Amino acid sequence: MNLCFEALDRRVVRGEADSPALEGERPMHVARLLEEVAALAGLFRGVGIVAGHAVGVRAADRRVELLTLLACLRIGATAVELRDGRLAEHRPLLVVTDARLDLADHVPTTVLLHGVAPEDDLRDLDWEIGMRAGRTDPAPSVELPEHTLAWVLDTPVTLADALTDPTRYGAWLRDLNAGVPIDPAAQA
Repeated sequence: MNLCFEALDRRVVRGEADSPALEGERPMHVARLLEEVAALAGLFRGVGIVAGHAVGVRAADRRVELLTLLACLRIGATAVELRDGRLAEHRPLLVVTDARLDLADHVPTTVLLHGVAPEDDLRDLDWEIGMRAGRTDPAPSVELPEHTLAWVLDTPVTLADALTDPTRYGAWLRDLNAGVPIDPAAQA
């Protein structure tokens, strides 16, 4: 089972590569979204993220959040929305963000910054540079057991429950699987 494969790869295989996947300010077709997600997942793998690892995400830009979610699902990592002390609780090796974070409780190995200048040359990575690196070795989707933890948004959600989850993450996956283009910015 791989929810990213079902939402993107399978659609490309079925001939839907040019179908719209994302609407809004920066629309994207299914094949392009798959390329971006595979590149981001390749970057995640390149910085040491494997199945079972937590990846922290705190992004006002819902598109960045969606890409992070799909990349995590692709390689079996768990996307953890960083709020309410979750940085210290889940201790992610990687954090994806478009804001400065207080890292006093836990300092991840890598912080992938979208639209924010890096402060620490050993820890911080610019989004565009990271994506270029990820495009050189995009990650395939990995098969995962259904009890794998998919994300922690309001509560922890496993792959088995992901498509019925009422949060925006569940809604994004349901719509992508159904071939319905989504606008991540429209999701609260």
